[in-house]
Amino acid sequence: MPCKCCVLRCRGNYTVDTKVHVFKFPRDQTLRNAWIRAVPREDLSVTENSRVCELHFGEEDIIREASHTDVTTGRTITVPLSHVRLRPDAVPSKFPSCLTYLSRETTRREDPDSKRARMEHAAMQKAIAESEEMFNRAHEEDKVHSLGELIGHLRSKEMKFWNIIEKEERLVIVHIVDDEAPWLKYSVCVKGDMQDMPCTRP
Repeated sequence: MPCKCCVLRCRGNYTVDTKVHVFKFPRDQTLRNAWIRAVPREDLSVTENSRVCELHFGEEDIIREASHTDVTTGRTITVPLSHVRLRPDAVPSKFPSCLTYLSRETTRREDPDSKRARMEHAAMQKAIAESEEMFNRAHEEDKVHSLGELIGHLRSKEMKFWNIIEKEERLVIVHIVDDEAPWLKYSVCVKGDMQDMPCTRP
């Protein structure tokens, strides 16, 4: 015969129509005391047979499935558990048959692995955002907004590969090969509206 729920006015497992999963009080004394404080029953005397049913836990506190990932194929297989179990830090918090103020939500403590993963993800997102901001700022600083600004920038640079030829409403940038008979190898023409014309290569 299944054990009955010890919560006041709960009918869990009292009839065939109210069959539910039940859980023993934890052996860990700190968690056990948390359960005792949570259950709204002044005359509660916890024994080896005392149980609290699944109706008094949040769904996130109950483990109903088991998963296994095949490292070779990457496929994850999930199967339902015949005996559901609670997360290690679960505390009963739902008491619909009792007074409203006795039914309260509890905040489940974050386990170390989840906390570490959350913090690493947050740090990664922050680093990505900072990197994007630096890139956008550098990209904006490198922008040239007019032909005059481009000419002024090129004048300030010492260039050995390129030669600058300033024309009215355009700028010609060329590379001349200094042989016995110098010849033009590359050229770029930038118009006054900052539209560049195709490079030429003999």
